[in-house]
Amino acid sequence: NMAQPPAGDLALLCASPFDWLASEYDRMKWACVRLQASVFEENLRVATIASWLKSDIRLRIAQERDELMPFLLARMESDDDVSAFVERLEKNYSLAETQVAHLLAFIAHKAIVPMARRDDILHLAACERQHLALFSAIGLPLLRLRTPTSALGLLSGRLALGRGWSLSSSGGHLN
Repeated sequence: NMAQPPAGDLALLCASPFDWLASEYDRMKWACVRLQASVFEENLRVATIASWLKSDIRLRIAQERDELMPFLLARMESDDDVSAFVERLEKNYSLAETQVAHLLAFIAHKAIVPMARRDDILHLAACERQHLALFSAIGLPLLRLRTPTSALGLLSGRLALGRGWSLSSSGGHLN
């Protein structure tokens, strides 16, 4: 059974997957900013951090690695040199996956995030913001440039499935 997306997300995803991605990356950047602002609150709940680690970071990595990058690389032209960009993304993915696993293991079975791990969270949030800025500056413009109008529906469908959303059952249509 497919999950239902938030109200306006599906319509935006179907109408303009690039605008949806930009909006989603902005949302994730602000989540990092809010997290960095609250990381030293006395009662920072593990559930808040665990949700961010699983829902935002792991989902974003899977979305980029499994959906966006293969989609983009399949459309690159012979004179497009994206090797340094792709190499940087892979390093970012590996580092983030390691940090996420480490933090989740450390905070498991705790209610409040220990002070000893809060610097790790700050560092991960800063790295995440840098990655989101990098992908927004290079990846999204390349996607816009190299995706023909005829492939927008395919991109929307791949992104929706990566989120566990059903386009057909929730009234979304691909144009």
